[in-house]
Amino acid sequence: MRKPVPVFCTVSLFVVVGSVAYFFLKPKSNKPDSSQLHDEATKAMEPGKESNGEIVALVVPTLEEPNVRSAFSRIEVGSVESLSEEAGHSHSLGLWSGSIEPAPNKWNAPTVSELEPLRMELSTPDGEEHQLEFDRFVGTTNEKGTYIGSLVGEPASQAIFSYVNDAVVATMRLPSRNTAWEIRNQGSGVQLFEKVDLSKMKFCELCRYE
Repeated sequence: MRKPVPVFCTVSLFVVVGSVAYFFLKPKSNKPDSSQLHDEATKAMEPGKESNGEIVALVVPTLEEPNVRSAFSRIEVGSVESLSEEAGHSHSLGLWSGSIEPAPNKWNAPTVSELEPLRMELSTPDGEEHQLEFDRFVGTTNEKGTYIGSLVGEPASQAIFSYVNDAVVATMRLPSRNTAWEIRNQGSGVQLFEKVDLSKMKFCELCRYE
């Protein structure tokens, strides 16, 4: 005669069978595992990818470098007219007349300093672009003063613009190029622009530049 199977053995057998059946037959969960979450988060942070509503990713934008040129105000030389070079001036590379616009008495920046310089872009009559940076102002009013500075990217350069009302005299020296600009007042808001060869200044028989 067979011995009856203990009740606890029967229950254990049903538990094991039920667990195995549930493991193979259970419905798949829609919840992503850790690797899926990582992949979705990576995709969400890619440019042009949109979140599907399930993954929220905080994307920190990359700060672009400031546009340096946008910090410069523009100076124009209007009414430019090419003039004949004066005979005997061996250092002269060109002579023009024109008007600085806006004139220095309209720059309105008497508080310039090394920490807050005045930056200006100037296209000289020969077509070259220059960036001027003034870090010093000598004067008290907009009617009279002098801006002192240099040319960006030009070693040992110098830029000095002096004015009394609309009368302007200025110099821009670029030793690395052996050139300079001498700007002289002609009256009625008009200036004379002369480009000179620094290496030939001392040989000029009619004038002497320091």
